[in-house]
Amino acid sequence: MRRAAIVPAFATALALLSGCSWISSTPGDHADYRETRVGKTFDERVAAAGRYLEERPDGAYAASVRKYFDKAEPVFFATRETSEKGLRDYLKALPRGPHAAEARSRLRVIEERRGRDPLLEAAATTRERLAAASESRAAAQSGLLRWLEITMDPAAYRSPLAEGPKDLVIAFSLSLPEPSCGPADGSGAPASAALVCAKDQTLPFAIPTGKRLEDRELAFLVELALDERRIPLRATITGEQLFSRLDETFAKTERRSESIRDRIEAVGRGVDFVSQAFEKVVSPSPECAKPVTAPDVLRLECGGMRVVARAAEDETQADEIVIEPAR
Repeated sequence: MRRAAIVPAFATALALLSGCSWISSTPGDHADYRETRVGKTFDERVAAAGRYLEERPDGAYAASVRKYFDKAEPVFFATRETSEKGLRDYLKALPRGPHAAEARSRLRVIEERRGRDPLLEAAATTRERLAAASESRAAAQSGLLRWLEITMDPAAYRSPLAEGPKDLVIAFSLSLPEPSCGPADGSGAPASAALVCAKDQTLPFAIPTGKRLEDRELAFLVELALDERRIPLRATITGEQLFSRLDETFAKTERRSESIRDRIEAVGRGVDFVSQAFEKVVSPSPECAKPVTAPDVLRLECGGMRVVARAAEDETQADEIVIEPAR
């Protein structure tokens, strides 16, 4: 899945979201604002934005910081709410944040669970681990589905990326890891593409194997090919054994790459999954389905959108989903 000439170049994404203007401000005001833009980590930038809005509600940059904070804070909480450490990290960064009360409430529940009878605690721990594994599989499915729905939205291809639909901006430009961009030359992007931006996604999950849980990953790369105006032309989602890993989240058992039967079932699952997303976002009409030839396993075209799914023919290739307007 490695792409040539992909180099870090998306550091201006947040600036594009808020715009740039000359504003009269004090040195202290500007220094506090700068921390919201140049913090080394997402945590630091969100924390700085929260402090700025608390301490300088009428600051020269308050409107710009508020715009960023309202988009970034829900993302920040969503990535921290699944663990005790994450909840404490959220409260450390935003002790009076919009989700602070919920974070404290969840921590109290976690603390109350401590100190139970050892046998009851062990049983509860087992139940919690199985429940967490089930939630992880559902989260992995939802994570991939979210990217399919975002990139199948026709509105994503009508304006520059920074001005696109909110869900696309948050998922691709604001959420970690930051995307990396490079020239489109030699990338397989449309001829009119000037830039290709890529974002790695890794969605962990667990499946039961005997008496233990085995950690797995649904990993894929989301690429956007952009024209000179930074308007998306095409989205591509690729992953090694993408359909097999996806099928594991449903089947709750390992899908072996050397098993032809497992592979057939996995590809079938991938076709159904992509089709359901298309039906929800674009059109449920049966006429959207078009004939395919290998390596294509699915082709949908209607409502101004085209989606093609391809299954890897050997272990040197990756499963691929290509999404673009049907121009």
